[in-house]
This record gives sequence, C-alpha cells and structure tokens, in this order.
Amino acid sequence: MARKTAIEMQLQQKTIFDMYIAGNSIQDIAHHLGIDYRTCQSNLKMAVSKIDVTKNLEMEMARDLTALEQLFKVFWPIAIGKVTGGAQGEPSLEHAEFIVKVLDRKSKLLGLDANKRVDIYHIIEQWAEREGLNPEDVIEVVGTLLPAPADR
Repeated sequence: MARKTAIEMQLQQKTIFDMYIAGNSIQDIAHHLGIDYRTCQSNLKMAVSKIDVTKNLEMEMARDLTALEQLFKVFWPIAIGKVTGGAQGEPSLEHAEFIVKVLDRKSKLLGLDANKRVDIYHIIEQWAEREGLNPEDVIEVVGTLLPAPADR
C-alpha cells in the first residue's frame, strides 16, 4: 500500500478528530475508516497535539455534551414509560432519576449551576422604602437576626 501524502494524513487526522468529537470510540472510527486501532489512536493524538489547551477543553466539553445528549435520547422514553415502537409502558422512577443526573451534569458543563449571589440587605432596603419605612432602621433590626454581610 502506498504511503499517504501529508495532505492525506492531515485530512485523515481531521476526520478522526471530528468523528471522536461526535462521540465515536477510537475502535469504531478505526473500523469505519478501515485502519488499525493504534494508527487511529496515534492520528487522534497528533490531531489533538496541534490544538491549544482551550480547544482541547472545548473538545472534551463537546464530547461530554454529545454523550449526555445521547444518554438523554435513550433513557428519556424509558423514564416516561414509552417503549420501542411507541407502545406505552410504565414510567421508570430509576430511569427518571438517571435523567435528572444527566441533566444536572449537563447544566454543570454549561455553567448553569453557578450560585447566584443574593444581597438580602438590598432587597430589605427596597422593601422598607416601598413600605414607607426608614431602611436604616429596618436594616438595624434585621442585622440582629442575620449575619453581617462581608461587604457592609
């Protein structure tokens, strides 16, 4: 078999990389392309080594999100009681709990789980003003019930 040109090698590396990002295993990619597993693995490593760390993190995130989406598609129908062929079955609490874990992981990957800081003192001040009370007096009373905020 003739050796591949540099361009053919780069195209193969890109194909392997794209298939890997799409959620395919190295074994599946090698089989699909008709190449040896180790060749596929080394081509993937070469492709990854050419990208910077940010892109590598994006690649891992994209792969994880793709995997989570695939899990959701498989287990959601079972969780709600639909089985293959559209027949109705019993909803599965076990699978529903698994779906919640999948969605939780997805929200963490997307940064949707970040804690939102709430300034309770500001909310109390606004409430006091709406009620026609002196905000400073209300805050003084509330301050005896709540811990003092770090930035006050």
